[in-house]
Amino acid sequence: MFVAIGVGDTFAAIRLALDVISRAHCSVEGRTAAQLHAWLNAYTYVGYEGDRAVTAAAAIVNEGCLFLALVATRPEARGKGYAEAVVRQALQAGHEATGLARTILHATDAGFPVYKRVGYYKTGSILAYKLASPANS
Repeated sequence: MFVAIGVGDTFAAIRLALDVISRAHCSVEGRTAAQLHAWLNAYTYVGYEGDRAVTAAAAIVNEGCLFLALVATRPEARGKGYAEAVVRQALQAGHEATGLARTILHATDAGFPVYKRVGYYKTGSILAYKLASPANS
């Protein structure tokens, strides 16, 4: 079962999605209030197994395209097709509401197989850097 979270309930959706993400061991550190506020124009879905939230995805309207974000599935619910289903639901809802067909995402190696099944392909690589902690310098 997938539950759509409407614009009026977006902060509730973000809390649910962040809960799923944190339980899926994905990092949400560094999110700013401005980034959370930008998610007000999002089509967010949370997928349930019984009465338990196990997966989430959001299609966020950003500069003329839908940015796919907040995709996560709890470890014990992986491999059942939940992420693919919730991704398709979020993208379809975003497209139907806005008419936008162009989408973009940043994928991890672990998440890429889900996106490939939906039809995405690799167009480039992003290098990420972080400052070394004082203990490591």
